[in-house]
Amino acid sequence: MKIEFENFKTKIYEQGNDKNYGIFFRSTEADSKSVPTTICLYDTDLYKDFESEKIYLELANANTPDKALEFCNKYGKLIETNILKEVYIEIENQNSNTLDIKSTNYDYILYAHFRYYQLVISNLAKLFLLLQKETLSKEKPSKKPLTEKEIACLFAHCCHLIMNSYHSDRFQLELSNYLDFPETLNSLKAYPLVQYIFLISSKTGQKMQENKDFHLPLPETAFTLISFFQKTMHCFTDGDVPYIPHDYIINHRSEFIQLADFVYTQILSFEIRFTHPKISLKSFDNISCWKFHSLINAIFFYFYIDNSRGNIFNICANEYCKKFYSWSTRPDKKYCSRNCAQKVSKRKYKNRTV
Repeated sequence: MKIEFENFKTKIYEQGNDKNYGIFFRSTEADSKSVPTTICLYDTDLYKDFESEKIYLELANANTPDKALEFCNKYGKLIETNILKEVYIEIENQNSNTLDIKSTNYDYILYAHFRYYQLVISNLAKLFLLLQKETLSKEKPSKKPLTEKEIACLFAHCCHLIMNSYHSDRFQLELSNYLDFPETLNSLKAYPLVQYIFLISSKTGQKMQENKDFHLPLPETAFTLISFFQKTMHCFTDGDVPYIPHDYIINHRSEFIQLADFVYTQILSFEIRFTHPKISLKSFDNISCWKFHSLINAIFFYFYIDNSRGNIFNICANEYCKKFYSWSTRPDKKYCSRNCAQKVSKRKYKNRTV
């Protein structure tokens, strides 16, 4: 099976800044032609060729504007919508002091929009590793369950996914019926957590929550887990970082695990909702492939397919690196590179001799 996506990218992007939209990446030439580029994300026949570099890990590691720019120059845009095109025109008007531009001459990517997806994929990956460790501890007695510190980290990743500071940017830029709040809320019924996030991340939703008569109808399980999340955040959050007491973690261990599983499955399901199989005939043989709404849709699906087979990536144990990396035949590998392993070894030796 292959997972491929044909994206369109310009020759090269450069970084700029806008007073309303912040950092953006713009094509270096006006009216530059977009070049169709086929990106092969996954191939079961050539799997070894794809073990060293996975696009979803590249996205997870692109946590600065410079790394994001490098990613966009390599793969192109994550997604395109009509609302985004209107934003590009507005930015171009502000920066060129021209009026009545009917179509943008440059190709744009908003960093805030890119950053939303980078935070989502990195926190989903961290949740996956922790949830997998907990699952393995139940299947294999030799494996240890999550520690209290890891449970706290589990909840922190849930917080980062639910309280992502770029949620409003994403919803506003992608949902064409964003202004029709009730209709948008209704369209998210299949994803109660995303529906809840949309409610708390928009100004209209915040006003509706202030109305005591307003109640968001949620399935019983979703209501219970979201209520647990709200209670924990309300009681133990100092700023943006939750501090959870020892006794609370012990007494609510199962709730933390259930919440993490709920957050992981809900958000990943929402991100791959536009994916569907596409069957074609070639020389009277069925050729199966997948149709994607955008590059980011393909990336999330690749993440889902890849991780359904088990743990095939890790986080570098060097505390000054923390980079995501792939491994092939060595699941015990702790560092992303020999360089990181040597740095840690030298640091430990230095600490012993002091």
